[in-house]
Amino acid sequence: MPYAGRVVKIGLAPARGWAAWLRGLPADALAGVSVAMIAIPQSLAYAGLAGMPPIVGLYAVALPPIAPHSSPHPRTCRPGRSPSPRC
Repeated sequence: MPYAGRVVKIGLAPARGWAAWLRGLPADALAGVSVAMIAIPQSLAYAGLAGMPPIVGLYAVALPPIAPHSSPHPRTCRPGRSPSPRC
């Protein structure tokens, strides 16, 4: 019997990881809102300067963060600093 004489604790151990994640949530939300406050008007202005409809500017802001996830091999192509090669 591998657990003879041992006390197995089952409880809130996974919640510690969740608590650490939840502590950073307000800062992440504030960062997202502040980036959106700059990126959305800027993209609308650039689309207007280029003579394009404003929706094109919104696509230009929204699609680049999503594009790497549509790749068939997401682990081989990651944006930013990572040990894997960049596209």
